[in-house]
Amino acid sequence: MQKLKYEDQFKVGDKIRAYDFRNVPDFYVEGAVLRTDTHYHAICYVIACKKDTLASSHRVGKEVYVPMETLFESDWKFERVTKILPRKEIESWAGFRYTRRNPLTGNWLVVCKTSDQAMDDENGTAKWMSICEEHSTICTHQTLALAKDHLQHPGWCAGCQLMMELKTS
Repeated sequence: MQKLKYEDQFKVGDKIRAYDFRNVPDFYVEGAVLRTDTHYHAICYVIACKKDTLASSHRVGKEVYVPMETLFESDWKFERVTKILPRKEIESWAGFRYTRRNPLTGNWLVVCKTSDQAMDDENGTAKWMSICEEHSTICTHQTLALAKDHLQHPGWCAGCQLMMELKTS
């Protein structure tokens, strides 16, 4: 049996961008591959949608089924997302205090002041936040020391935790 166009191109944990409108490069979804599955008789990658460029962004936070092949060549196109922001860009974030490389992904783990990020600080108790730039995960802390300590162990991020499990299995 002949392989589908995008079959075996990506594995669980890969972050992909899937363009989902013909000849319109501005419309796409991004997310990490969770598994493969069948949806409406099509074999698909199932991604945890972290970015949706449609105005409604209604797919963010949901599982999105991305077909491995369609009848029309130009319907879906894929690429692996490997963009790592430059350190200078990270340092320009509001409330930036500290950063280090994530040993699993190579992307940044960042500490910012919660109030400078216009985030709810849980009644004044969560003054700092650790951010996994790769998975857009945030963990809040009462002290700067706790926030910095979290960067040493990225298991607090569900995406990083999944990557650690995949590497050890």
